[in-house]
Amino acid sequence: MITGDDLTAMVTYWLATPQNSRLGTGFGNNAADLLGEPNSEGIANDFIKKMLNDLPILQVLPSGSVNVYAVPRGGDGLDLYVDVNGSLFPITTI
Repeated sequence: MITGDDLTAMVTYWLATPQNSRLGTGFGNNAADLLGEPNSEGIANDFIKKMLNDLPILQVLPSGSVNVYAVPRGGDGLDLYVDVNGSLFPITTI
C-alpha cells in the first residue's frame, strides 16, 4: 500500500530531479520552463501534465488535486509551489 509519506517522497524526488537528468529518460521536473515564461498561457498546465505522466500514481487523485501556485515575494520576486492534494511543495530550479 502506498502511504501519504510515500507520495510525499515521490513528489519531493521528482521536484529535485531536473528533466532529462536521468540517462535515457525525460523523467524529472521542467521548472525552468515556468521561470522562463511565467505568464505564458498553458505553461503551468504543461508542468502538471509532465508531473502526472512521470508520477502516474497522482492520476488516481481527484481532478484538480495537483495545482501550481505563484506567490509574489518582494518587489519583483516570485515563489512557485506545487500543491498535491493539499500538501504544498516549493518548486526550485538549479
